[in-house]
Amino acid sequence: MKFIKLVVVMNLLCATHGAIAQETLRKGYQYEIEISDCIQDAGDELAQRQQCYIAPTAWAESQQKAAYDLLMTSSMTDTKKKELQDVQRKWEQFREADCRFSGELPLSGPWPFVAREDCYLKHLVHRTNELTWLAILHLPPKEMQGKLPLRSK
Repeated sequence: MKFIKLVVVMNLLCATHGAIAQETLRKGYQYEIEISDCIQDAGDELAQRQQCYIAPTAWAESQQKAAYDLLMTSSMTDTKKKELQDVQRKWEQFREADCRFSGELPLSGPWPFVAREDCYLKHLVHRTNELTWLAILHLPPKEMQGKLPLRSK
């Protein structure tokens, strides 16, 4: 009987986490279509292309911050919070170096800018997904209720 209860609970957890994961991915990568359409409409105008990244980047930064803040204000131990701070700093350094490299490739026209901004945005969304999964897997549901990031814009 205990085994059956455990199986039921595990199935409920998997279904809940699966639904959250699908919604996270859907919303997190929705920006790619918006930016692609915007860039196509902008044509060769660099200033207009730059504008295509402003709203999606601001949104992604806010979602990543929400995920990070959720973990930092949770019931995690102080040791784990310090580890998370260290990992986050290292991730930011990696993102900056990786995207600087992407923006310095020998591309013509406005493409170095586009490559750098696209890299930055993809890193933000990916890191937000990672932090969200950490919260889902390690925090009690009451600590996460209504606080999970990657909400609609």
